[in-house]
Order: sequence, then C-alpha cells, then structure tokens
Amino acid sequence: MSKQNMIGFAADGANVMMGRNHSVSTLLKADINDLFVLKCVCHSFHLCASYACEKLPGEVEDLARNIFNYLKSSSKRLKDFSSLQYFFEFKANKILHPSQTRWLSLSAVVSRLIEQYDVLIAYFSIAVKEENLQTAKNILTSLKDPITKLYLLFLEFALPFFIKLNKLFQSESSQIHKLHSSVKEIVVTLLECFVRKDYITMFLDSTSEFNLPPECLLDLESIYLGIKVECFLITNEINVIEIDTFKNKCRNFYIEAVLQILKRFDLNNSFFRNLSIIAPDNVYACTYKSIAPLLQQVPRLLADNIQEIDSEYRTLINFVKDKEQILDIEEYWRMVARIEIGNEQAFPNLVKLVFAILSFPHSSANVERVFSQVNLMKTKIRNRLENATIKACLQTKGLLKLQNSDCTNFKVTTEMRKKCNKAMYDIPK
Repeated sequence: MSKQNMIGFAADGANVMMGRNHSVSTLLKADINDLFVLKCVCHSFHLCASYACEKLPGEVEDLARNIFNYLKSSSKRLKDFSSLQYFFEFKANKILHPSQTRWLSLSAVVSRLIEQYDVLIAYFSIAVKEENLQTAKNILTSLKDPITKLYLLFLEFALPFFIKLNKLFQSESSQIHKLHSSVKEIVVTLLECFVRKDYITMFLDSTSEFNLPPECLLDLESIYLGIKVECFLITNEINVIEIDTFKNKCRNFYIEAVLQILKRFDLNNSFFRNLSIIAPDNVYACTYKSIAPLLQQVPRLLADNIQEIDSEYRTLINFVKDKEQILDIEEYWRMVARIEIGNEQAFPNLVKLVFAILSFPHSSANVERVFSQVNLMKTKIRNRLENATIKACLQTKGLLKLQNSDCTNFKVTTEMRKKCNKAMYDIPK
C-alpha cells in the first residue's frame, strides 16, 4: 500500500507504536505530515480505569482472585458451593476470574460477587469450620467486613462509565464523530460526583493543565458514590473514621480517573469537536449552518471544491428528510449518497468527504478481531494456508455478515458460477 493513500493510523499506546522517538507513528508522520494519528480509545480507557483503581485498596481485587482460586482448585468445593446456591435460591452462576490484562473485566467480577455475596459468606463460614484453612479464614474476614462490600458497591457504580465508552468504540461501524461528546459526557459525570457545580464549567473551558484546588471539592458528606453505597451506609452501622477513609479513597479514584482521561483526550481539540457537524442528528436539527469549521481541519482530503462541499451541506440541512429511516451515521450518509436530482447524484462532493472522514480509525479493536479470525482459521491441521486463501475466507465471512446470510440462503450470482471451473485450481508458480 502506498503511504500517500494513508489518511489515518491508530494503535495501542506502546512506545514502539506511539512513542515520541523513532516509533511507527513518528516514522509515518515524517513521511506524511498531516497524517491523522490516534491512540486506540479502548486501550486508553482501559488504562484510565486501571490507574484510577490503584487509588483503592488492593484487597478488593485480591479478594476476588482468592475466592476464584479457592473454588476452582477443587471440584468438591464447586459442588458444595453450587448446593448452597440452590439452597438459598440464588442463580447457579460461577464466580468469575479477574483478568490480568483486560482490567475492565473486573466490573463483571464485582457484579457477580455482589450477586452471590450472602452465599459466599455462608459457604466460607462452613469452610472455616470444616477445613480450617487460613485462606478460607482470610476470605471470610474480608467478606464480613462492611467496608469490603462498600468498595464493591462503589466499583459496581463507577466502572460501567468506562465500560460503556469502551464498548461504544469497539463497534465495527465508525464512531469517531461521537468521541468528543462521549468523553466530555463521562468527564462531566465524574466531576459532578465530587466537584462543586460552579467549578465544573470553568474546568471544561480551561486550556491549562487540570488542577483541583481544595475549595472546589465537595465535602466528604456530599460526594456521590452511587445509590447502593448510600443505602448501605444508612442501613449499616460503620465506624465514622472508616467511612471517611472510604469516601476519601473514592474521591481519589474520581480525581485520578478525570486526570488520566484529560491526559489522553484534549477536550479543546477543535477537530474532534467539529466532527459532530456530520452527525445525522445535527444535520436534521440544522445545528450548524456550514461545514466550513470542519473543512479547515482536513485539508488533505480536499481538492479545489471547498465551496461545492459547503454549498451541498447547506442544501442538505434544508432537504426534506424522514428521520424515522435513520439508524446510524453510516446508513444515513449511504442514504444521502443515493439521493439524485435530475438523474445525477445530489451531494457527490460532500458524500466523498464524509466517507473519507468516517474512514479515520478510532480504535484497533476491529483489527484485533481480524487477527482472532485468522487464528481460528489457521489450526494445527490447516497450518499452511496461503495469504490468498486466508484473504478469501475473510472476505467470504465479511460478505455473509454484511448480507446477514449463511450457507442455507446465500445467493450465488452468475459471475460466481462462471468462476467455478477447472482454472480455479491452478496454482501460480
């Protein structure tokens, strides 16, 4: 592939890919000055959550890991635990294992622990009497500590903010136009939990380094930690000093989370902010009268037709539209591409530009899925597949998915049938 055809590059934040000195991104930028470069959003938010959780006691993650390891090491223990689940009329769900590399998986682990909390206390109370192991005693002590459950309830509330955004940008369709608004939304939501409201707008509008003076912070009594935490504090008698320590650590979690997000995403970046111009909702609402602010950000994608693009956009926002038809941004602009006036495409220049912008990468998740598919194809039995065969298999899978079909209803075209001849087995030498 020619470098001149490259318009964007996304990868994880490893130094070899995104480092300042002699990385893949710097070498590409040296050859293509206006190349769009973005660290994978999914990897970035994974790191944000990981750094924030370092502000909480490590005993919570250790508890989850110890419970899983204790149960998995014995089929008898698993059977006994399952029997208790049946006795207490709980769902027979397994205890999950916290992943070492995919930190956001801890959210599912936390939710499962909370779901099975009473059963776990009952099980380890019996295990301490029957087996008398120190591991079981330590786990039971942690489970009976109300502060442990408070941290679990807080994580159940806080981690989904990161997971929601992570899932959004793992999408196979383009979501880059939502990056600025989605990141801003989570930052504002986190700030509202521990910062006085009159300071939030000031932080968002500031171009200086993120800093939180003490006077802008809510007092510990006013910090929002989730409704389940509030209810638990009301219904349980806990030492005031322990509660203050817990709330202070949760506030540190919030501060670190916002700090890490703002280190990775510049909310004052005009390019990401202006991408909302092409969002279907804004086109329908005529929020922007011109696409000019966005055109200034993508000179490499433009020819000498700036005025034509802007005129087409101004025409489009006043065009008769049926909002019920639209599901997402790609479907919307495909519909716009099909609009004709006098047997000619109505918005050719605008559509070409928008599809180029939607080609900008926002994560490497989709590429990683392709690698996973290749690994599934190249088994021990089929370990000598050539690149052409792998490419053909990937394209076939993609076509079946695009058409929402399978081997029972796939329509074979005449052109496909013609290619099924003796020449198809010829191997180039």
